[in-house]
Amino acid sequence: MQPQEVEVWYVLPAIRQNLAKELLKLGIKKTEIAKKLEITKAAVSHYAGEKRGYSVKVKGLYYEIKRAAKRIANGECATREIQKLCLLIRKKGLLCKFHKEYDPKIRKMCNFCNNLLKNYNN
Repeated sequence: MQPQEVEVWYVLPAIRQNLAKELLKLGIKKTEIAKKLEITKAAVSHYAGEKRGYSVKVKGLYYEIKRAAKRIANGECATREIQKLCLLIRKKGLLCKFHKEYDPKIRKMCNFCNNLLKNYNN
């Protein structure tokens, strides 16, 4: 399993779940959340009911997710906010942690994301 697969199958649903819940707390209707996040209303219901996106806990990102939800509620692009959260997850080494959890072939943290980011920033 590649790190990108972990991101698509586990991390993105977890981010969407947390954003949907925060947007609901802000009083935004499910139909509007679906439009903002470019997902279906049914997906919003699944995220809200923890039927989807619950397997990865993005600990330590609560405030970043809360701020991203407020920006989305105020009209910012959800795709951009989600990408910023994904980048933060990589920078904190969480993607490598999740990769190790979901791929039994990995015996130790690979730190691939950190090395990639260092090389990319130079």
